[in-house]
Amino acid sequence: MAYTVWMDGAKIGETGLELHHGSRKRAGIFHPTEFGLTVLPGITAMAPALLDTGRTCRERGIDTEDENLDIDSVIDEVFETTSGQRVLAAARQIARLEVRSPSGELMPWKSILITDMNELAAMAADTESPALTPIALSELPPIRYFISATFRNASFAAGLRARGQRMS
Repeated sequence: MAYTVWMDGAKIGETGLELHHGSRKRAGIFHPTEFGLTVLPGITAMAPALLDTGRTCRERGIDTEDENLDIDSVIDEVFETTSGQRVLAAARQIARLEVRSPSGELMPWKSILITDMNELAAMAADTESPALTPIALSELPPIRYFISATFRNASFAAGLRARGQRMS
């Protein structure tokens, strides 16, 4: 089963979404099209930008787990930084993505991330964080791009119910 991913009406790749956790969370190997390879750097920039933004927060003494955090002032402060601007740029690209089922039906998503595994491994090798263990690129499986998504409808049946169609 090939799920397809589109940007502005152009197919950028496909995936089997072969891994799932519950009915809404799916993930799998992403196989880009030739056009997809041209737009992926802007999309896969999200993971490194988020990691850098987390580092920026720690450096500025911002505790993102603090329940009393003034989120409005933190958003203004963080998204004015270089890493925050990179998150916003990647988000603008990702917001343009559509996922279609093997039958061609639009699958509205709640969150989606396409990761360049080579880039992630390189970041792990460059980090001093004990949470990320450096991995030699030669130790990685032959997977370059990985996609994960949380879809809005819990299942096909839930999608039909949302449209008012009866299941028999």
